[in-house]
Amino acid sequence: MEERRRQYHKMNYMQYMDGNAVRKLEVAEEIAEPYERPERRQEPSIAPKKKKHTSKGNARAIRGMDTVMVCFLTVAICITGFMCVKFLETQAKLTCMNSQISDLQKEIVALKEENTTEKNAITAQVDLDDIYKTATKKLGMVHPKKSQIITYKSTKSDTVQQYGDIPDDKKKGLLESILGGE
Repeated sequence: MEERRRQYHKMNYMQYMDGNAVRKLEVAEEIAEPYERPERRQEPSIAPKKKKHTSKGNARAIRGMDTVMVCFLTVAICITGFMCVKFLETQAKLTCMNSQISDLQKEIVALKEENTTEKNAITAQVDLDDIYKTATKKLGMVHPKKSQIITYKSTKSDTVQQYGDIPDDKKKGLLESILGGE
């Protein structure tokens, strides 16, 4: 023990002697009587005595317990297996539904594109000049005269109702205004 302590102090002393500016440590004088820990006596621990199963009744109780446990574990495994199968079925249905949703979304996009294409094709086919010529020359449409135009101000809203009453600005009737009786 003494020898170990001396080696320890030598190692510590040597550790600190690395540089030229390091202070030299003085080694303390060795203690004459090293401290020794008193030995403890370990008292033997008393282990509990095991009961021996000698009677046939105890053996039957143990077997009965095993049968109950086996039945319980079998039921638990069956329930767990059933739940796993149901979970997998639900996952499969969810995957199928997600696939159907994706297909329907693609179909919606395709239909919207088709509608836009058809609308543009119809709009391109309509020639307003051709409609004007057909209305004026073939059908006899004429522009109204200034006396035939009746203006009125509606205070309710910016929209015009199809069957709404036209307010009278002047005291003459509607028929007189159309026929030109000013």
